[in-house]
Amino acid sequence: MKKMDNPYPDSENETSLEARSHSGGSNLKLRDVQVLNRSFKRLAEVQEALLVQMGEIDRLRTRRERWLTPLLALAGFSAAGAAGWLAWVQQNQPDNPPEIQVIAPQQEPPTIVVQPTPVTVEAPAQSSISPGAFERLLGELDSLRAESREDRKRIAELTERLFQKEQSGLAEMAAIGLNPAAVDSPAPLTPQEPEVAEASVNSSPAEPLLSPWIGALNGLLALDGYPHFRFERGVRVEGEPEISEVTLLVWNVGGMLDSVVKAETAHFELHRMAGDLVLRLENGSRTRAGARHILPEHGIRFDFSDVDVESWSRHFPELVPVGGADPDLIQSVRANLEALISDKRPSGYYRVPVLGDIDGGVLKMVQVHRYDAAGHLMRTLDADSLQVRLHGNGDVELLFRDGVIVEGGVRRPFFDDRFRAYLPRQPLDDWRASAVPFVEVE
Repeated sequence: MKKMDNPYPDSENETSLEARSHSGGSNLKLRDVQVLNRSFKRLAEVQEALLVQMGEIDRLRTRRERWLTPLLALAGFSAAGAAGWLAWVQQNQPDNPPEIQVIAPQQEPPTIVVQPTPVTVEAPAQSSISPGAFERLLGELDSLRAESREDRKRIAELTERLFQKEQSGLAEMAAIGLNPAAVDSPAPLTPQEPEVAEASVNSSPAEPLLSPWIGALNGLLALDGYPHFRFERGVRVEGEPEISEVTLLVWNVGGMLDSVVKAETAHFELHRMAGDLVLRLENGSRTRAGARHILPEHGIRFDFSDVDVESWSRHFPELVPVGGADPDLIQSVRANLEALISDKRPSGYYRVPVLGDIDGGVLKMVQVHRYDAAGHLMRTLDADSLQVRLHGNGDVELLFRDGVIVEGGVRRPFFDDRFRAYLPRQPLDDWRASAVPFVEVE
């Protein structure tokens, strides 16, 4: 038989859809129930944890209260005992307690009276000195006394230092094999020693002793900051800036004797504008570390910077040449020289603010300023002497000697004690016609 088709296809589809929807709703409800079960389970776990924590807190509180009660009771008993003891003390205290008196012997301290020496300064009745001037005079006297005390103290300190240096120097000279002169005076000769007396009569003359003038020379070196240089022997040459038969001791920075220099002459040069002192020792020897070396042909040189020029000039007048030029001539030469070198050029120009003296064809104690084209000071030249040299090619040479260059606040001495400045393409006829002394150079 042929299979019959369903006469109601739509109704069958609807029935399957309903069945499916019913099964899907059941699944959703089952899932919601599972979610709720998990939520309740977690809530139960949280409640259990809270209960456990609350139990722990109760146990801790109970433990603290267990110790707190005995402590409070003990504190109460202590307070009650203290109150009872205080009450007993108040009741049993006597009305008039015995007084404790310390009786010391009554003795008046001795009286010491020091009567100052009366000093009375009286002015004449008809004096023209005012009271204010008189008081100022007394104040100056007090200040002079104070300065005198300071000077004596400083001299004593310097003397002590020089004595210690001398003793250490003699000891070190003996250590390196030299024969220092005896410090103590020799014992007087007795009749039992005739051979010694005869030998002393026939002996050669001793080396010249240290004179007070040489001692003051050592003091000037020490005051200028060079105490490690000391003249042990020397003879002043009158009229010349030098001393002869010289023995110079030199110490190092550690206070140890470095060398001993013996020379026939020691020549001094004082650079007044630079504030330097130059010492040259010639014709002699230098002993260092036990070895003796002959001085070179030109000698050995020591430079001392920033010395007290005024003190050296007073103590050693030969260091300062005597000037005799007319002040009007000096001013005229200074004005002529400044007019010739002050023409403004791209390289700059010069000024001459100071000229101290004129010695023949040499200018003495000169200060020259160098400016750039804009008028800014570049450097200052301080020299003891200046010589103007005219060259045949039209150049002018300014030869400075014994001085320093001050540039940027830094002082630099001349190399080999000389400094040259060249002025190119100069009007030589104007230079020759001026009052400035010059030297012609081919």
